[in-house]
Amino acid sequence: MKIVYLSGIDGCGKTTQAKLLVEALRKKGVNAEYFWLRWEPSFKKISNHIRSFVSNFYSKNRKKPSKVDENQDNNQDKWLFLKRKMLSNLFIRKLWLVLSSADYYFAYKKCFKKMTADVAVVDRYINDFIIDQAINSGVDPERINKIKRAYFLNKFRFPDYTIIINLPASEGYSRKNDGTSQDYLEVRQRYYKSINGQNTLHLNGLESIDVLHDKVKTWVFQQIGRKNA
Repeated sequence: MKIVYLSGIDGCGKTTQAKLLVEALRKKGVNAEYFWLRWEPSFKKISNHIRSFVSNFYSKNRKKPSKVDENQDNNQDKWLFLKRKMLSNLFIRKLWLVLSSADYYFAYKKCFKKMTADVAVVDRYINDFIIDQAINSGVDPERINKIKRAYFLNKFRFPDYTIIINLPASEGYSRKNDGTSQDYLEVRQRYYKSINGQNTLHLNGLESIDVLHDKVKTWVFQQIGRKNA
């Protein structure tokens, strides 16, 4: 089985492109399936309660709304600030990475046992988890491999082919407008741009859906054909 991984910031069109790629592969006679594999914590309810508490606390205790508060939802930034503050403690950071990595690993194993496709097109995956943890811990993109080698993460099967759709944070923010701040998207975009290596393709998310699909399809067909030659 080959794993084709697509990702990028919110609004870049990765889900659309992943599903179009599956259709194109099937038309070529390839047994392909779409999977959404971002980490969903098994303890998500606890996390949501903490996040809600933090949001309410900041709302009650802030003095006067700033222009930023008036124009966009800052809950994401407040939550990120709290996580970074907690994870600045080395013991807490290591404990969190062990628990979160193990939780994701067991979900990953359960999902991969069900996979029967020759090509799995995954929308979000292990690199997104690593980026999440890097941002939470304040680890710069240049040092992200330090997390990649840690804990359970080296047990994951990494993608055979990686496609990153790069999009300016301002455009992603205007497309989604789901409460995630533009500043956070800008930070996240830096990490996606740092993903490089063999069998990695970076695309311009400002191009049309059809143009992107043609580039994704052509590149993946070339990679798969080269491996089978």
